[in-house]
Amino acid sequence: MSPQDTDSDLIPMLWCPIIPPEELSKLGEHEEDIRKVREVYDDWRASMSHKKIKGSDAGLYLDRLRMLMIGIGIASGTNRLFAETVQSIISRRLRKQTLDLASILPEDTPPKKAVKRTLSEFFSELKFMRDIDPEEEIKTAAISRPSDSGGAIMSRLRSMFSKKGGSSTQLDDATMRRASVEATRILVKVYVQLLSPDPWGSAA
Repeated sequence: MSPQDTDSDLIPMLWCPIIPPEELSKLGEHEEDIRKVREVYDDWRASMSHKKIKGSDAGLYLDRLRMLMIGIGIASGTNRLFAETVQSIISRRLRKQTLDLASILPEDTPPKKAVKRTLSEFFSELKFMRDIDPEEEIKTAAISRPSDSGGAIMSRLRSMFSKKGGSSTQLDDATMRRASVEATRILVKVYVQLLSPDPWGSAA
């Protein structure tokens, strides 16, 4: 076998940027479904390219990502297993990117450390196919994270959420605002990357 033949064997028969190459090679027998997914992705990118990016909250970007996932499900409706496989692949990639971005958040103060840990929990449990209220999910992540070496910080957060009024509530609100802002920033980075020709490139 010539080097040219070897190289050509490694190239997927059908290119679909939203499906990573290493995953695409495993789906080669579903060429028609892959073509449909690419069309959905191209249409989604075109429809999103003119939408506002700045000044929005996390829920808006999660809705836009969910629209892509739903579109894939509809386009491959006659092959549910394939659709769910592709949705799972994309979800895993989105989760990895968001967690990677959360992992580089600063943690030089207790509030920043609390925000970082909360968002790591939030993104690790996030279901990109679900219609959620990010504020509520972030709050749940903050108060449900198991105790670890930073247990004192999370215990303080739990105490904040359990109190009414006073300076504790103000600190709680401030921490939640920081977590919501950072969550939105992370989702914007991932979202913008998905609109680029290289959707799974470095979002950092």
